[in-house]
Amino acid sequence: ANPPERWRTVATFAYGKRADQLGPPGGAKGVSGPNGAAGGAEPFPPAAIVVAGNTLWVLDQNKHRVAHFTLSGRYLGEVRGISPTAEDLATAPSGDFVVIDAQTPPAVRTFTADSTHASRRRIVAHQNGDLYELIPTDTSLGVFFVPIDEDGSSPTRVGPYVLSVPPKLDRRSIGVPEYGGRLSWSVDRATLDVTMKPGWDRQYSFPGGHNVVFGADAIQVAQRNIYLWLGVDGWRGGAGGELLLELDAQGNVASLERVATPRGSYAEVHRPFYVASNGTIYQWFPAATHAELRVRP
Repeated sequence: ANPPERWRTVATFAYGKRADQLGPPGGAKGVSGPNGAAGGAEPFPPAAIVVAGNTLWVLDQNKHRVAHFTLSGRYLGEVRGISPTAEDLATAPSGDFVVIDAQTPPAVRTFTADSTHASRRRIVAHQNGDLYELIPTDTSLGVFFVPIDEDGSSPTRVGPYVLSVPPKLDRRSIGVPEYGGRLSWSVDRATLDVTMKPGWDRQYSFPGGHNVVFGADAIQVAQRNIYLWLGVDGWRGGAGGELLLELDAQGNVASLERVATPRGSYAEVHRPFYVASNGTIYQWFPAATHAELRVRP
């Protein structure tokens, strides 16, 4: 798919066995999943990006690493020791990188820009729930948990909670689970309710026949604005794509736009965008044969 006019491709990444190539979406030879299972296992692309220090970091689960590139795609190195079950990657204001290494039990690994190997796995909470996603902000790093009911269902996610980074990262660094928090939302197909404490509680209606059915897939707070990457299910004029909603510090819609995304299960990306410190927005676009870094200035 060609990127919309506002987005342009600045780097292309090949899949393959070399260090400067990313693990293919289906693992080795395109047939194995992140858990090493062959046959009908779901493909799993490099699933999260961070743009920091004017460089790109890619969570590459199929090679058990975070790969490091320039923004033009030149390979710079890697951080080993990442589990194939890793799902999300973000930075804390301290400069440390944090990876969700496992949802159950909730565990993370950390590393710095100079690391060659990630830290040991650290359990970050006691509650009966999955560690769902990271929320990088200008002043902290938040996390969302999905509590698990006795019947095994996941009714809603709770949080976020501030996640400390080394040397204070431990089982007590998340706090006591509770509903609400600084930022929460609910999606009812064509409307989105967003609450931020303190400050505002807003409801937004999506134009043009957009039906938002998957909630907020990824979140970042950058320069006081909140960016919500929203899954959608069809709209007038064709299927495919997702929405990027930007809210300003007062809760007003700064921008809302459809963003083209690759089709197919290989395209399921946990963190498909990242807002750099200069405000530039980058999109991660993993196609079947290669991946692209796209930019919206």
